[in-house]
Amino acid sequence: YILMLFYHMFILKRLFELSVKQLIIKTLLFIPLFIMFYLIGSIIMVVTVILLKDIPVQEMIKAK
Repeated sequence: YILMLFYHMFILKRLFELSVKQLIIKTLLFIPLFIMFYLIGSIIMVVTVILLKDIPVQEMIKAK
């Protein structure tokens, strides 16, 4: 009975180690993607802010 318990613990430990390795691999794959999306998002934000700043100026020029 105790041997069975140890055996189950060993299997669970192995599964846990494998899942941890897969998690690490997945995070390593996702970190560059996340950074890429973050950079693209920030670029879009900057561009939209610049465009929104430009539009009122152009409208003011047209009004004059």
